[in-house]
Amino acid sequence: FKIKLSIEKDKNAYETLKLRSFYRQFPNDKIPDEYYEVLQETDLTQRDLKKEALYNNYPQEYEKTEKEVWQAELGSEEFPEEIVDKRIKEAIGPHKKWVLIGGPPCQAYSLVGRSRVGGISNEDPRVYLYKEYLRIIAKHHPSVFVMENVKGLLSAKINDEFIFDLISNDLKNPSKAIKNTSCPKYKIFSLSNPPAEIDKQGNPLYKSHKEYIINSEKYSIPQKRHRLILLGIREDIYSIPGILEKKNQISLKAVINDMPKIRSG
Repeated sequence: FKIKLSIEKDKNAYETLKLRSFYRQFPNDKIPDEYYEVLQETDLTQRDLKKEALYNNYPQEYEKTEKEVWQAELGSEEFPEEIVDKRIKEAIGPHKKWVLIGGPPCQAYSLVGRSRVGGISNEDPRVYLYKEYLRIIAKHHPSVFVMENVKGLLSAKINDEFIFDLISNDLKNPSKAIKNTSCPKYKIFSLSNPPAEIDKQGNPLYKSHKEYIINSEKYSIPQKRHRLILLGIREDIYSIPGILEKKNQISLKAVINDMPKIRSG
């Protein structure tokens, strides 16, 4: 896969994405030494100066980077739908097969976030930000989408309705939720469990919503990160995807025990 466009509103996250995108513009054996000098610089002011000089020294690669990474807030007045759609169309170009990857802000659904504010508020705008992701699907019809969120989404409710049911139903039929669009339907698969059965419309059926959760430590990832990941496949693509292969657990100590101790910052 080649990343064609990353959209991120947070400045620090955007700067990280931009530096990584710049790195990818070079062959593995042609990475500039100045890139590593930026990473090794401990003084933040000096690091920014070196990073700016790095970009200036390689204008062609930086121009490609600026097309690939965009600091923008979806759903805001500053970035209307027309501008977002234009940028996406330019990035995709003539390609018919492409994948949309992302996840709406998770703080509104997370167990920690809900405990802080005493549950989920219908007034919290983050609850419905998934519709910005849904709108891109409805408008641009990716072959496949991958949507990630915290497992707390499974228990989150608004007005006694499970938010997961609301989101998954919208993802299966985006044009029903997004007006003035004509979009194919999608089949929603788990990456960690095979479906119990496939219905007459080709939709996978699972015994429990929990079967969409991936426990990363079961796949040789040295971290107990549990995430809800949905794999959407456009209805005209007749494919039942495989699932991730479970592997031996690896401890964090085994991975980083021989590295020098460092401080944050």
